[in-house]
Amino acid sequence: MTSEPIPRERIAGGYSRGQRLVETASVFAFFAVEILMAWRLSRVASAPWLVPVGACAVVLAALLADLISATVHWGCDTWGSVDTPMLGRVFIRQFREHHVDADEINRHDFVETNGTNAGLALLPLAVTYALAFDLAHPTVVSWGLQLGGMGTAFFVTFTSQAHKWAHASSVSPAVALLQRVGLVLSREHHDVHHVAPHLHNYAITGGWIDHALERLAVFRHLERLITRVTGVEPRAHGP
Repeated sequence: MTSEPIPRERIAGGYSRGQRLVETASVFAFFAVEILMAWRLSRVASAPWLVPVGACAVVLAALLADLISATVHWGCDTWGSVDTPMLGRVFIRQFREHHVDADEINRHDFVETNGTNAGLALLPLAVTYALAFDLAHPTVVSWGLQLGGMGTAFFVTFTSQAHKWAHASSVSPAVALLQRVGLVLSREHHDVHHVAPHLHNYAITGGWIDHALERLAVFRHLERLITRVTGVEPRAHGP
């Protein structure tokens, strides 16, 4: 049994000035660190395997980011509320607001759209930067981890922007092309999620991982397991 839907104004009022300042700093920090790390890698010693290994690492990073987006989206849709300590106002609020007013995301500027994810992306960047890496003698593993870590951070940050494009009434020709060929989340794919009760197609980077998650019923199995262990019912908060 679910509770009554949370009023629209109750959710939207959660974007504070302090959160805005943190997200603005996160966006600047993300781009500064990503550019610094890209410049460092541009000086790596040449080897014939750099391009294919790097390409594989970036593809895997995109799939990982898509899986992360699906898991976070499912978690914020399914458990807790806007009053949940720590997570409610920063993370859950955005997803609950989105179900109440799906077009609200189009009224977010660049910082509100991407700031939270940019802050989260600093973690894989920090881990990647801390890994041992010899510019003069790169190995397949170390190179793959560098490109994979940077790629994961980029796609995690890019996720909300891709989500916003999937709701936009119009996008640039370049973005429309990327959506048509499946390189970013398309409106048609994401519209499936917005059919109540919002139980499908959680991935919002590209939607690439959704087919596997749906086929294996991953989130439904997790919900049953969590309920069995904790006694908490999924979506007890309402839509």
